[in-house]
Amino acid sequence: MKPNHRNILLAIFGLFLFALTSCQRDTVTLTCKISRFGNSKTCVEDGGKVYIDGLTPKWNDGDTIRINENSIIISSSDGTTATMQVPATNVYKAVYPCSIAQPLVNGNTAQLFLPRLQIYREGDNHHQIVAIPMCAMSSSSTLRFKNMGALLAINLINGTNHQTITVDSISVKSVAYGSTTDSPAAATALWGEATADISSSEPTYTFTDMPTAGVNDSVTLALQGNRSLNITLSNNTTEAQHKEVYINVPAISSTANNLFSIRVFANDGNGKRYTYLLSQSTAYSGNIGRNQKADVPFSMTNGIEHEHIINTVPEGALTGIFTVDGNRTKVYFSKGNLQYREIGTHLVAGGGTPIGTWRFAENQWDYLADTELPANSNDWNDLFGWGTSGNNVLPTNHSTLNSTFAPYMVGTNFDWGQYNAISNGNSEQAGLWRTLTSAEWSYLLGYPSDGRIVNGHSGAGYCYNILKVNSTWGLLIYPDGFTGQSNHNINSILTEIPEGCVFLPMAGRRDGTTISGVNVWGYYWTSTTSGTLTNPTPDAFAMRFNKNGNNINDIGERDKYNGYSVRLVQNVTSTQK
Repeated sequence: MKPNHRNILLAIFGLFLFALTSCQRDTVTLTCKISRFGNSKTCVEDGGKVYIDGLTPKWNDGDTIRINENSIIISSSDGTTATMQVPATNVYKAVYPCSIAQPLVNGNTAQLFLPRLQIYREGDNHHQIVAIPMCAMSSSSTLRFKNMGALLAINLINGTNHQTITVDSISVKSVAYGSTTDSPAAATALWGEATADISSSEPTYTFTDMPTAGVNDSVTLALQGNRSLNITLSNNTTEAQHKEVYINVPAISSTANNLFSIRVFANDGNGKRYTYLLSQSTAYSGNIGRNQKADVPFSMTNGIEHEHIINTVPEGALTGIFTVDGNRTKVYFSKGNLQYREIGTHLVAGGGTPIGTWRFAENQWDYLADTELPANSNDWNDLFGWGTSGNNVLPTNHSTLNSTFAPYMVGTNFDWGQYNAISNGNSEQAGLWRTLTSAEWSYLLGYPSDGRIVNGHSGAGYCYNILKVNSTWGLLIYPDGFTGQSNHNINSILTEIPEGCVFLPMAGRRDGTTISGVNVWGYYWTSTTSGTLTNPTPDAFAMRFNKNGNNINDIGERDKYNGYSVRLVQNVTSTQK
C-alpha cells in the first residue's frame, strides 16, 4: 500500500505543534523594570551596562541578572524595560548585578557584601556611577527591581573662603543617635557581610556583626587602591564649584535613630590639607534607602583638624594598600623583590659604610633564576641570608654557620629597608622601607584561619591565590577592598597582574652555594627571630609556599644562613593634627 503523504505531513505538523507547546510550557518571557520613586537613583558596578540617562536608570542589551539560580543575559530595545526567557516556575526571584549575588538561600534571602572601600568613578558629567544592589520578586511575568540600600548623595560645594581645592577622599561613619562620642554602640554597620530579604517591598540589610569603633564603623570613597579622588572644585562662579558624589549605605529604618558623620579630606595645592566635618545633630527623618536618595549639602567653608591619610603612592611602590595587623597598620609593597650587587654605593642609615647597590626588580615576576651564585661583583643577587643588610653582615655572606648572621633584626639596621636607600625606591633617603614581621605576614594572608578580611572572607581564595603570571609560579596577594578573586584559581595563567595586587614569584632557595626549587617553591624572610638581642638563636621566621596547592605551608623557623627572597614594604603615612 502506498503511503498517504497527506497523513504523513499532518503527523509531522502535529509533532511540531506538540514540541512548540511543550517549549511554551517550559519557559516564560519576563519583563524587567527599574522602579523609580521620587529621587531614586539606581546604578551599577564598574563594567556593568545599566546606565544613567539624566536621572533615569536605563537597561542596556547584554547586561546580566540572576533569576532564581540562573544567570540571564537580558535584551532591551527602549532602555526602560528588558525582556528575557527563563525556565517557567511559580515565583521569580532576582538580584542585580549578577556578580555580587550569591545563590539565594533560605527561600527569599540573598547574601551580599558591601565593600569598605568604595570606588569612585564618573558617569555623565554630573552623576557618579556606583555599585548598588537591586532585587525583585514576582509570581507574574513582570519583575520590578527595587534598590536594596541607599545612595548617600554628598554635594561638594567650594565656599568663598578658599581658592581652588582638590578633594582627596571622603569617609562616612555611622554613629548612634544621641551619642556624644564616636562610639557606634547602637549604630548600623556600613560595610561587611549582610543578608537581605528580597521579598519585601522595602528591602533592608541585616548585618552579621555590629560595628566596632575604629574598625568597621565607616566607609571610604576613593579611587582603586585607595588613591586620591582628585576632584577639583574652584571658588570661581564661572568654573566648576559643585560636585555630587555618592556612597552606598544600607537601608535604615527611621526607628533605628541612626545618623552619619561625614568627613571630606582635601588640599589647596599649596601644601595645606583640610578636613571638613559634617555631623548630624538629629537622626534622619524617614527611612534611608528603600528607593530613596538622601541629600547632604556639604559646603566647604570651614576646616577642622583631624587625622588625614596621605594617599600619595611612594616611589618604587605598588598602588594597593594592605592592612597588616589588628591596629589597622597599612602598608604599600615594593614593586619587585629586593636585589643587590657589590658594585656601586648608596646611602645608609646611621652613618655606616655604603657598599654596593640595592634595587627593586623591575617587574613583580622577576627573579634571578640560576643554580649557582653570581659569578662576579657586577652580577645581581636576590637570595639573601637573614639580616644581611650590610650593617656588619654583608649581603654576599654565604656561610652555612648561623652564628655569622644577625642576632636580631626587628627595628634595627639589620633590616634591609631600615638600613639602606633603594636606588629605584627613593635613592635619596635610607630607612623608608622595612620587612614585615611574621605576625604581619600571618595577618595579611589570613593564615592559618584568621586575620585580614578581603571581600568578606579570610585566607586562601580571598586574601591570596597561588597561580601563574605568564610562565612564573607565585603567590598573588589581593589589596584591601579587592573584589575580583572569583576570576582566579590555581589553574589561572595571567598575562597581567591586577592593579594594586602583589605577586611573589617562586624564586627558590639557596643552601650555602646551591640554589634549588626555582619556580616550584617560594621562600620569603620576615624580620622576626625566635630569640632576642641578648639571647640570640640560630633561627628566624620565613614564609614559604609551593605550586602544589592553594595554601601557605607555614610561616615557621628556618636557619638564618638560608638564602631567601625579600619583599619590602613601606607604611602608609598619616598626619595627626
